[in-house]
Amino acid sequence: ATGLSNANYVLLQSETQAFDIAPKAVGLDWANTAFTYDGSSHAPTATATGLVPGDTCKVTVTGGQKNAGSYTATASALSNANYVLPQTATQAFAIAPKTVGLKWTKTSLTYNGKAQKPKATATGLVAGDKCAVTVTGSRKNAGSYTAKATKLSNSNYALPKARTKACTIKKKTIKLKWTKTKLKYNGKAQKPTATAVGLVKGDKCKVTVSGAKKKKGTYTATATKLSNKNYQLPAK
Repeated sequence: ATGLSNANYVLLQSETQAFDIAPKAVGLDWANTAFTYDGSSHAPTATATGLVPGDTCKVTVTGGQKNAGSYTATASALSNANYVLPQTATQAFAIAPKTVGLKWTKTSLTYNGKAQKPKATATGLVAGDKCAVTVTGSRKNAGSYTAKATKLSNSNYALPKARTKACTIKKKTIKLKWTKTKLKYNGKAQKPTATAVGLVKGDKCKVTVSGAKKKKGTYTATATKLSNKNYQLPAK
């Protein structure tokens, strides 16, 4: 106090009084709370609301994350000392896995007696990342099948909607070993015999031969059928 308006009074010795101006609590307007994994760290942004006209106040946010998942960010500091953070200064946010592409190989196979399936490779990965694809639908016998990508080894990635692939296991072509090609007339119809060569160990495959003849002469016999559907006759 520096003076009185009435000359009949004087100030006491204690002429000062301490007082406080408390900082104003701001509101927080959160944005960018949903991301997709891209190998970089992400966090929401927060804007201070309720400022006095003309004031500026930046909000520092901590809790940024890189990997896919659900997290909580925190507004931890303000750039203007005239303001303080509110009691609730946190915000949930999420980083979604990135959807990969699938490159299929080995979709046309040949019977070899073992279970086989195509191979799928994840495409569109962030540089330096690795992601193996689990494929189900292996088959042993010759035929047409459908394989399916069912799992990824890296949780930062997700499979696409189109995750199946048609594949074929072709029949194995055999060779023929002919025997009994020189016969003697015996009054009965006769023909050579053919044995399948090049079978997978443990497999059996009988060869049907047509062209039996009874009378003396020179003829041609033909292997027409195999008993095992995993094999096919050689080209003529």
